[in-house]
Order: sequence, then C-alpha cells, then structure tokens
Amino acid sequence: MGHGEWADRMLSARMVVMAALLLLVHPGVPWGVGHAGPEALPGSSNAEATDEACRSLDFGIAGASTLWRDDEVETFIAASGMSPHYVHGFVSLGDDLPSSGIVAAEALGHEVIVTLEPWFLDTATDRPLRRLAEGEFDDQIRSTADQFVSLDAAPIVRFGHEMNGNWYPWGRTGNNPQDYVDAFRRTVAIFDEQGGSNVRWLWTPNAAGAGGEPLADYYPGDDAVDLLGLDGYNGGSALPRMGGWLSPADLLEPTLIEIEALSDKPIIVAETASARSGGDRARWVEELVATLRRHPRVVGFVWFEAAKETDWRLANDEPALTSLMHALDRCSDDR
Repeated sequence: MGHGEWADRMLSARMVVMAALLLLVHPGVPWGVGHAGPEALPGSSNAEATDEACRSLDFGIAGASTLWRDDEVETFIAASGMSPHYVHGFVSLGDDLPSSGIVAAEALGHEVIVTLEPWFLDTATDRPLRRLAEGEFDDQIRSTADQFVSLDAAPIVRFGHEMNGNWYPWGRTGNNPQDYVDAFRRTVAIFDEQGGSNVRWLWTPNAAGAGGEPLADYYPGDDAVDLLGLDGYNGGSALPRMGGWLSPADLLEPTLIEIEALSDKPIIVAETASARSGGDRARWVEELVATLRRHPRVVGFVWFEAAKETDWRLANDEPALTSLMHALDRCSDDR
C-alpha cells in the first residue's frame, strides 16, 4: 500500500483506540452535546465528518401561547411519539408568570425557555429602551424577577428577542444597539439583586439580514449572558417578504458564524420553522439538522409549532415530521 493509505489506516486505528479509552473512562455517557466524542486528530477529515453527522441535538417546541404543555405541544407529542427537550413560551414582562405550568413542565422532564417581552414600551416615544435602561420600568422587572425567584424550577430566560429587527418596540426602530445592551444588562442586574440565580440568560438576535448593525453592537457581554441564540424562519412563497425560499444554511449560517465569534458559550436556535410552499419542506427539515450539526457549539433548536403568520406546524405534515424524526435519530441508528 502507498504511504498515504498506510497513514490513513493508522489514523483510523488511533481513533478507534481513543474512542474505546473514552468509553472506559466515561461508561454510559452519551456522545451528544457536551460529549461529542474524542476530538478529531489533525487532518482527519473522516473523523470530522463522522462527528458532524452523528452529533445529538436537543429538540424543542415553541407554541404561540404562554402555556408550556398547551394543545400544540400535546398534539405534537401525540403525532410524533417524541417528548421535546425544550418547551418554549412567551410572557409579557411585568405580567403574572404561569408558574405552575413552568414547574409542571420541568417535572415532566422538559427544559423550559421563557421569552420576556417588554410590550409596555411606548413606541410613540423616542428610544423607549433607553427609558427601561434608565430605571423607569424597574418595578415591572422586579415583580417578574420575584416570581422567577419563587419558582421551584430553573428556566432559561431570554429578554427582548430579535432586537435587530424592526417589528418589536424593543427593536432597532426607535432604539439603538447601546439602548438594548443597557436594557438587557439592567434587567439581569435586577434579577440578580432579587436573588434570581435559578435562571440562565439567553441572548437571541434574528438571523442575518434583519438589521444593518453588527451583532457585536447588540451583545450585552459574557457576564450577562449564559447562552447565545438566534431565530430564523424560511418564509418560502407563503411569506415572500421574508426573502423567499431559503435553505437552512443560507438562512442561519451567516448569523451562526457571526455569533460564534462573539463568545464561546453554547448556542440554541430558539425559534425556527419553514413554510410549506416554495420548496421541499421535508428535505428542508433534514438539511436543518445537518446544518446545525456542522456547528459544534449548537446544543439544540426549537421549532415554532403554531399556525400564525403561516402554518408552521409539523404535527399535521407527516412527511416533514417523519424527516425530522429520522434526522434526529440518525446518531442512534448509526451506532
């Protein structure tokens, strides 16, 4: 055999030995997020491809309501037989928290994501986020923080998502990036003052193209953020204003690369989905999982399982749902 073939075989043998040793040291530990197996040796493209294709991702469901086991989630579980890792709901900052639902969801084994939306901001005023950052809404934030502190749960909390878009009162229309940074940091500081050590903070811009400023301008800093995230939707021909049919790579990877440069923290795609018209949705779902597996720091993703701007749901789309199940099961099938 030639020198190159001999080297490849030796490299493969070394990988097998390393894998066996790892399993002896960590018996029963799955090779998933945080345990992706031994690092590929330099120049080992085969090892890198195997890790990429067979890396577990946590999957979750977001509904259009504030309930964490609402009808949309239950319908998905019944249709798929899958119990999502994440369940994700939305709460207006300052309103009553559905505490019992959050606790019940954690008791069922879900990791809960709570999006806090400061809907009280008045878009008729200039720079409404600046008013929050300067303390005008501290009472509302403190009330919400106290409710989280009293929870027998440890949810992930994200404040003011998609801030680089122009469709929310906390977005770039009427505010600037520093307003957002200061508002995010003030919210986290108040939670800390109230004893909110049971929450983890998720920072989530919209996928690239929504705003003109670099995402670094919106980043509150590693001391205020526990998890990085992003939201991105393929509107297809149903919602052409969103850019037409976009592959998962075209939709998400530019933003993933940008936020990966900001911090070494784990990443969650906190909202994503594809419209049904304009392309092959089942294939899109399969490509989504493959795209995210190419980014080792992406630990999971959340599908927006609701009929809102269009019908994003998977539970009533058997080909797309089957594609998702097969894509997520690929690791266990290959081992």
